Order: sequence, then structure tokens, then C-alpha cells
Amino acid sequence: MCISGRNKDISHENTSLLSNSRTDDSEAVVTPPKQVAPTAMREAFTFQSTMNIIYYVFLALHSITFDQLLPVFLSYPAQDRSEWQLPLKFAGGFGLSSSKVGHIFSVYGMTGMTLQVHFTAASWKQLRY
Repeated sequence: MCISGRNKDISHENTSLLSNSRTDDSEAVVTPPKQVAPTAMREAFTFQSTMNIIYYVFLALHSITFDQLLPVFLSYPAQDRSEWQLPLKFAGGFGLSSSKVGHIFSVYGMTGMTLQVHFTAASWKQLRY
């Protein structure tokens, strides 16, 4: 029998593909797999992993808050300039219509998708996938 261009008799399951000798099941040394104790929660949540989880939670909360409040801010009526109190009091928005806010988010989404496709293609080309 010939497999992948090699002339080797592999008619038996115990025929080694790397050498010319045959091994019997009685000669094979079988080592049982090591029993690994499950990792305790205290070992899994080290200081670094806990800090990473906390940072990602805050990042997600900020991202969700921004995504939810930006349309409200864009469509809320504009404040009269005579009532401004700087530096941090904002009581008005931009006063844009719902259609303009929709167009802004459509352009933002299309731009994001286009950039993602181009950067993904460029990274695949760089990494030769």
C-alpha cells in the first residue's frame, strides 16, 4: 500500500510511520493523564485580572452612555447664548431635527464600516492570512 508517495506497508494499526519496526500493544507504555485540580476562584482573580475587568466595565459603561446620550444632546433645543455659564454648565443641545441626527449616525456608521473593512484587509495582507 502506498500513502503519499511512500512505499510502506501499513496494513496493521500498530505499524509505525516513522520507523521500520512494528510495536505491539503489550510493548507500548501508556502513561495516564495527570489529574489537575480545578483552579479556585481566588487564584483566577488576581489583582491584574480584577483590574482589567473593572477597566473594561467602566469603558463599556462610558461607551453605552455616550451612545445613548449623544442623540438626545443633538436633538435637544439650543440654549440662548445669554444664559451661558461657563465652564461646565450645558443646559441645551444643538436643536437638530430627527432626520439630521439620523443622517449623522448613518454617515458615522458607513464611515466606520468602510474603515473597518480597509484596515482589516490591510492587516490580513500584512499578516498574510
